[in-house]
Amino acid sequence: MKAQNKFPEYDFGKFKGENLDQDIMRLCYLSMLLAADDGVGKIVETLENEGLRKKTLIFFLSDNGAALARPNDLGGVNFPLRSGKGSVYDGGCHVPFVMSWPETLPANETSDLIVSSMDIFSTAIELGGGKIPDDRVIDGVNLIPYLTGKKEGPAHEHLFFRRKLRNAWSIRSGDFKWVWNPGKKKDMKMTDPFLGPEQHPEGGLYNVQKRISEDHDVSSSFPEEKKALKELYEKLVKKLPEPRTLN
Repeated sequence: MKAQNKFPEYDFGKFKGENLDQDIMRLCYLSMLLAADDGVGKIVETLENEGLRKKTLIFFLSDNGAALARPNDLGGVNFPLRSGKGSVYDGGCHVPFVMSWPETLPANETSDLIVSSMDIFSTAIELGGGKIPDDRVIDGVNLIPYLTGKKEGPAHEHLFFRRKLRNAWSIRSGDFKWVWNPGKKKDMKMTDPFLGPEQHPEGGLYNVQKRISEDHDVSSSFPEEKKALKELYEKLVKKLPEPRTLN
């Protein structure tokens, strides 16, 4: 479904540093994209020349959305997704995730599975004949059975994102995502206008399947869904160790 987006056309001006040529920065960004494309092309070409392409699973993804709030990061925008790198909105954590395996996965198809980069580990281990460790929690899953129809249902019941230093977290479960983002701590200046406080005192609830821009809080329409995600959050944080911070 096509996302509705009320955000204005993005303006780099508020993030532009002094003595910075915006056009040059954009060209540098595009040049790096071209270099990445050339590099992937060389890998694929080598696999084809060695007769290994059809037997090789390739993952291609980004680690986060484009950075928006630093003058030296000009070039990327995340619209229609909200916000960018470092955020628990989808502009910071919803990224391309491409898998290619000619002998196993059909080409030119998309999936509605909610997946994570953590799934690469589990997928690779099981495909290589290894065993997933059972002496610790492994959050990733082997995606291949879901993509080939051997398993049905969601690969993950939920995904949890937390930036404790920035006092923000979100949980995606099914069509819904709960975002609690009151802003950075008092000694950290807010720079991105799309990272501002939620209107609802307990965070915003979004149906990201219908409206990926996270610009319409549906808390009042789905109180039970929000309550369930809040209870899930409280359960999850009890299990998580305190995050390490840089000195």
